[in-house]
Amino acid sequence: MQLVRVASSQKVEEIRLRMREQAYLGWLIYLLQPIAIREHRMTFQEWLRGLGLAEGEDKVEDLESMKKKALQIANRIVEMDKKPRS
Repeated sequence: MQLVRVASSQKVEEIRLRMREQAYLGWLIYLLQPIAIREHRMTFQEWLRGLGLAEGEDKVEDLESMKKKALQIANRIVEMDKKPRS
Protein backbone atom coordinates (compact mmCIF):
# COMPACT_ATOMS: atom_id res chain seq x y z
CA MET A 1 0.00 0.00 0.00
CA GLN A 2 2.87 2.33 0.81
CA LEU A 3 4.34 1.77 -2.66
CA VAL A 4 1.07 2.81 -4.26
CA ARG A 5 0.99 6.03 -2.22
CA VAL A 6 4.58 6.89 -3.11
CA ALA A 7 4.02 6.11 -6.79
CA SER A 8 0.82 8.14 -6.95
CA SER A 9 2.36 11.13 -5.18
CA GLN A 10 5.31 10.97 -7.58
CA LYS A 11 2.93 10.87 -10.55
CA VAL A 12 1.02 13.87 -9.18
CA GLU A 13 4.28 15.82 -8.82
CA GLU A 14 5.29 14.96 -12.40
CA ILE A 15 1.93 16.10 -13.74
CA ARG A 16 2.08 19.27 -11.64
CA LEU A 17 5.57 20.06 -12.97
CA ARG A 18 4.43 19.48 -16.56
CA MET A 19 1.43 21.74 -16.02
CA ARG A 20 3.66 24.47 -14.57
CA GLU A 21 5.95 24.22 -17.59
CA GLN A 22 2.98 24.57 -19.92
CA ALA A 23 1.67 27.47 -17.83
CA TYR A 24 5.05 29.19 -18.18
CA LEU A 25 4.91 28.89 -21.97
CA GLY A 26 1.36 30.26 -21.91
CA TRP A 27 2.49 33.17 -19.74
CA LEU A 28 5.33 33.98 -22.17
CA ILE A 29 2.85 34.04 -25.05
CA TYR A 30 0.60 36.27 -22.93
CA LEU A 31 3.51 38.69 -22.43
CA LEU A 32 3.98 38.98 -26.19
CA GLN A 33 0.40 40.20 -26.70
CA PRO A 34 -0.14 43.96 -27.01
CA ILE A 35 -2.05 45.58 -24.14
CA ALA A 36 -3.58 48.96 -23.44
CA ILE A 37 -1.40 51.59 -21.79
CA ARG A 38 -3.26 51.64 -18.46
CA GLU A 39 -3.44 47.88 -18.05
CA HIS A 40 -0.79 45.99 -16.14
CA ARG A 41 0.58 42.59 -17.00
CA MET A 42 0.17 39.68 -14.63
CA THR A 43 3.22 38.30 -12.91
CA PHE A 44 3.97 34.63 -13.23
CA GLN A 45 2.70 34.03 -9.68
CA GLU A 46 -0.59 35.76 -10.51
CA TRP A 47 -0.80 33.64 -13.65
CA LEU A 48 -0.27 30.46 -11.64
CA ARG A 49 -2.80 31.56 -9.02
CA GLY A 50 -5.35 32.15 -11.76
CA LEU A 51 -4.78 28.63 -13.08
CA GLY A 52 -4.85 27.12 -9.59
CA LEU A 53 -1.23 25.97 -9.81
CA ALA A 54 0.33 28.22 -7.17
CA GLU A 55 2.22 26.21 -4.56
CA GLY A 56 1.51 26.58 -0.88
CA GLU A 57 -1.66 28.58 -1.42
CA ASP A 58 -4.87 26.82 -0.59
CA LYS A 59 -7.89 28.89 -1.36
CA VAL A 60 -9.69 28.55 1.95
CA GLU A 61 -12.28 31.15 0.99
CA ASP A 62 -13.11 29.23 -2.15
CA LEU A 63 -13.48 26.02 -0.18
CA GLU A 64 -15.88 27.68 2.26
CA SER A 65 -17.92 29.26 -0.52
CA MET A 66 -18.09 25.92 -2.32
CA LYS A 67 -19.36 24.26 0.86
CA LYS A 68 -22.03 26.94 1.30
CA LYS A 69 -23.10 26.63 -2.32
CA ALA A 70 -23.28 22.82 -2.05
CA LEU A 71 -25.43 23.12 1.09
CA GLN A 72 -27.77 25.57 -0.63
CA ILE A 73 -28.18 23.22 -3.58
CA ALA A 74 -28.79 20.29 -1.25
CA ASN A 75 -31.43 22.30 0.66
CA ARG A 76 -33.18 23.18 -2.60
CA ILE A 77 -33.23 19.52 -3.60
CA VAL A 78 -34.68 18.54 -0.22
CA GLU A 79 -37.35 21.24 -0.52
CA MET A 80 -38.25 20.10 -4.03
CA ASP A 81 -38.60 16.52 -2.77
CA LYS A 82 -40.93 17.66 0.03
CA LYS A 83 -43.34 19.36 -2.41
CA PRO A 84 -46.27 17.18 -3.44
CA ARG A 85 -46.10 16.03 -7.01
CA SER A 86 -49.07 16.24 -9.31
